[in-house]
Amino acid sequence: MIAVRTSDILLLPAELFHLLLAQSLPFTAYVIRQLNERMGQFIATIQNQRLLDVEGQVAQAIAQLFHPTLYPRTSLVLELSQEEIGLLSGISRQRVNQALGRLAELKLIGISYQSIRVVDLEGLRAFGLGTL
Repeated sequence: MIAVRTSDILLLPAELFHLLLAQSLPFTAYVIRQLNERMGQFIATIQNQRLLDVEGQVAQAIAQLFHPTLYPRTSLVLELSQEEIGLLSGISRQRVNQALGRLAELKLIGISYQSIRVVDLEGLRAFGLGTL
């Protein structure tokens, strides 16, 4: 794991984690839900890399940051650099720059220095998937 921002991380001793997993149904349900959502996001990312053009991959990488279970407090203004979006999507910063320009032309996002304002989240989610 690489943190690109200041992050709060909770570290439990392995014994306590396994005890909670074995004895707490709410904790177990939370862990399973998080793992399922992460696996779904991982599979979607692989699918996007194989099926979508660069603009579609960047659009989907940004849209994934609005997953209500994984990122419940995401703001419509994302403080992300082009390099960070490149890391999320597996695309070079230069190509991310071009893709962001195209998404801005379509009025799906607004671009500022090291931040992106999502203007049309549903449009961003649909971009490249054949539903726009």
